[in-house]
Amino acid sequence: MSTPTAVIRKPAKHQELTSALRALASSLAPGDRFPSQNELMRRYSVSDRTVLRSLDDLRRDGIIVRQVGSGTFVANNHHPRIESAPGTTRTETIAVLALASNPFFRHCVDALTEQAAERGLRVICHYANHAPDIPDALTLEALFPVGYLLFSHGLAPVAHAVQARGHRVVVVGMPPVNVAADLLCVGGDQEHGGALAAQHLLDLGHRRIGYLHRDVARDDLRRSRRFQGHCRALKAAGLNLENLPVFGKEDLDAWVSDPSIAQQIFAEKDAPTAFAAWTDAEAVEWLSAFRAAGVGVPGDVSIVGYDAISNGALAHPALDTIDSHISAQVRHALELLTMKIPPVTTLISVTPTLLRRSSCAPPRTAVFRSGFGSERTKNQEVSL
Repeated sequence: MSTPTAVIRKPAKHQELTSALRALASSLAPGDRFPSQNELMRRYSVSDRTVLRSLDDLRRDGIIVRQVGSGTFVANNHHPRIESAPGTTRTETIAVLALASNPFFRHCVDALTEQAAERGLRVICHYANHAPDIPDALTLEALFPVGYLLFSHGLAPVAHAVQARGHRVVVVGMPPVNVAADLLCVGGDQEHGGALAAQHLLDLGHRRIGYLHRDVARDDLRRSRRFQGHCRALKAAGLNLENLPVFGKEDLDAWVSDPSIAQQIFAEKDAPTAFAAWTDAEAVEWLSAFRAAGVGVPGDVSIVGYDAISNGALAHPALDTIDSHISAQVRHALELLTMKIPPVTTLISVTPTLLRRSSCAPPRTAVFRSGFGSERTKNQEVSL
């Protein structure tokens, strides 16, 4: 079926083209591919500059979304913008979307609730047991919120759809590598944080440094700013990254099921002496697996976490971690959400810092590897 095209009899001015493209977008379904820049130039007999200006107008209004490497798509024009009923005003409510199973997001919402209360605002959070989507966002519309806060840049498509319906939206989370911020975004400097964690271990003298994760897919991990920062620091220290030890969910499940698997790995003379973990919550699970295998932390292996949430502070030993300063991120997000005239798009990056506790120590210059922790029976030294 052919795509309807508004007819413009003469070369269009910017405003005329923008109106035509809005009509074109309204004829398409959410998620449909929008015509390319070259195709629009040909259809409407306009210059590339005019097309770019009109496409920018549509992007700012949340009508279309540009996905790097894929093209331009209709964000959500199936639902009209929400309008308050006569005499109804926006409430003092902030609508929040977050993933229920992630302790980090719960930590974020707690910080948000506390700061919002100081401003006379209340927080209503929809915790989803799956990746939150547009229907989840629409359940909060009846509250007539002052705006939406979405935790994770992975919810950008939802953010665009909600924004297109007339809401102000702020995303707490950094865009992936090579993806431009086209929303109001606040997040931590993930690459710096990843490098900071690795540098902490390097400064302690570790040279066999691995990485621990659980809930993030391996390909997503390697593309993430945080992991790239980790690798950048190791490379700058002259370490070979070809055989970088990375342990994921399958490894964790295997170690929990059979601790002897971990014991065999760490009995090798070239076993890792330190790890950076994707998050504090995941690091705590790995701590339990190390403990079950008789691998002492930090006696045999050091671990540094990420995010500085309460799980890490209450662990044994308490986790060294990268503090992503959630309170500061939430404060910036609230300012963007409540200021009278916010910028169209912006990206606020908060610099993380190292928080030293008890889970990291210098590596042993020599280790007797017939056993770990309580199984070590003598202080024999061997060269590694």
